[in-house]
Amino acid sequence: MPTPDIVLYGSVFSRTFTARWMLAELDLPYRLEVVDIRRNDQKKADYLKINPMGKVPAITDHGALITETAAICLYLADRYGYGALAPTIEDPLRGPYARWLVYSTAVLEPAIHMKDWADPEKGRGTGWGTYDNVLDVIERALTPGPYLLGERFTAARPSG
Repeated sequence: MPTPDIVLYGSVFSRTFTARWMLAELDLPYRLEVVDIRRNDQKKADYLKINPMGKVPAITDHGALITETAAICLYLADRYGYGALAPTIEDPLRGPYARWLVYSTAVLEPAIHMKDWADPEKGRGTGWGTYDNVLDVIERALTPGPYLLGERFTAARPSG
């Protein structure tokens, strides 16, 4: 059996689940390279060549290197699910799709991890706002549902 062209570097103790979900959703073969973040393997010289930030997940695909969960989802959806898991550039849903895909890691995750900042004054000074406000935005977006883009299932998801 030939070796898959896609290599996923990750750990079960990280956001690697999202990249694995995308690969499964697209039915893509890949090789998993486990990076043991409990032993700090992501900070070793060999892995820092892959991602200088020392974070997982990361993927390589036919020579392309992609890091950051949202970027991995954008890349895989555009390359392998364009028009299905990713609205085309011409599709009016492309903008909302990009918004929600990035929202999960740029807004939702920081708010969840900083949920103790319930004080609205502290939340105003962040780029993502308060925990309650962030969750309210997602709840309102999912209200028409069942997905963030209404009836259309895409790579945009409400969690990282």
